[in-house]
Amino acid sequence: MDWSTVAISALISAIISTGFGLAVVSQSTVLQMRAQAREEAVRELSAVARDLQRQLLRHQDSDSPKGLRSEETMAMDDLSDAHRVIAASSGLGRRRQRQAMLLA
Repeated sequence: MDWSTVAISALISAIISTGFGLAVVSQSTVLQMRAQAREEAVRELSAVARDLQRQLLRHQDSDSPKGLRSEETMAMDDLSDAHRVIAASSGLGRRRQRQAMLLA
């Protein structure tokens, strides 16, 4: 066995291990970014839900400046609230986006 064979073997091994390492690092980075996006979307949805709960409590306390509201009619606030929920759920996975869309 001569030195050129050992050097070529070491070079090939280094190239393969570097490529494998880069693939693992990039995949873990992508997974981490997706997890952060989902976490941010959950925070936004929680904030929207808290705001909607406060509005509901004010409405139940008859503190609404528009007076009592009929359950059969839709108001523009309903559409804007639904849009806020759908926009906040954009960072979630497809299944959870669909659930948010159904709830909105």
